[in-house]
Amino acid sequence: MYSHHTHSGDYSQHGYSPLNDMVERASQLNFKTFCLTEHMPRLSAQYLYPEEIHSEDAEDDVARLLEDWEKFVEHARRIQLQHKDDPLKIIVGAESESCDTEQIEYCKSLQERYSHTVKFFVGSVHHVNGIPIDFDSSNWNRALESCGNNLLQLITRYYETQYEMLQLLKPKIVGHFDLYKLHLPEDLKVDTESGQVTTAPAGRHVKDNEIFDLWPSLEQLVLRNLQFISDYGGILEVNTSALRKGLQEPYPGLRICQLNQLHGNGKFVLSDDSHSVDQVGTHYGEAIAFLRDTVKLSQLHYLQLEGPEEDQLVERTVPITEIISQFEHI
Repeated sequence: MYSHHTHSGDYSQHGYSPLNDMVERASQLNFKTFCLTEHMPRLSAQYLYPEEIHSEDAEDDVARLLEDWEKFVEHARRIQLQHKDDPLKIIVGAESESCDTEQIEYCKSLQERYSHTVKFFVGSVHHVNGIPIDFDSSNWNRALESCGNNLLQLITRYYETQYEMLQLLKPKIVGHFDLYKLHLPEDLKVDTESGQVTTAPAGRHVKDNEIFDLWPSLEQLVLRNLQFISDYGGILEVNTSALRKGLQEPYPGLRICQLNQLHGNGKFVLSDDSHSVDQVGTHYGEAIAFLRDTVKLSQLHYLQLEGPEEDQLVERTVPITEIISQFEHI
């Protein structure tokens, strides 16, 4: 079992379980690789989430984010050393924040500073025009408004931000590739030519799996991003938190998985994006069945540390047929 993207209640305001408990749960489930990847701190107070505001001076809250992240790096390293001789291997990474160009550069500088411990990025996009799209429906709608109430423009902006992040960070793992679909309203009607939100009778409800057929320009953006990921050696995560949150497919969905097979490098790793012990490994059986039966994938990739000091990050493969039975009881 493997997860390349996890959080904890110790260092994430929307996490629940202590970091030590998260690792203990992974050990109980016989995980082989468990990556600790807390969010990197944001540089500007304007990108603080409501749950992160504790002081009258927002700059104090920004400073606290950095302090907490530095504590995470130290804590994660201690856990890693404690499990050095165990079947469970701990890898310390970090999930990037891509609010704007300055923030992306800040993430890069922090990783370079702590590269002795932090071995890779989960490269993620959580914001469109500086507004979080995964926090709640209200903020997703604010992001839509910032794009002129045009769904095509929102998704275009999402993939353009992702491309900027990919170019600057070249993250080993690309997180929840199509996160914009999380709060896509079922009752949203748009003009299918322009993408503009409308209440007109001619407008139609748009489902996530129809988006690329309606707007081929979006598929071209996805292809560009996938090809760039392939060129520098990145890997897409199959993130089961989408299933946990009620979506029909993981991140990314079938269409993007197929495009990655046909035009990218075809590589995928598995992640649960867990924030509590009860989320570790959740929906893995469903995700593996999706990859095997629908995507027609024969193997998954995973990361591990090798070398005399076990400090060299490498990728390995495992046949799906070898691991499917491990997930059936989760």
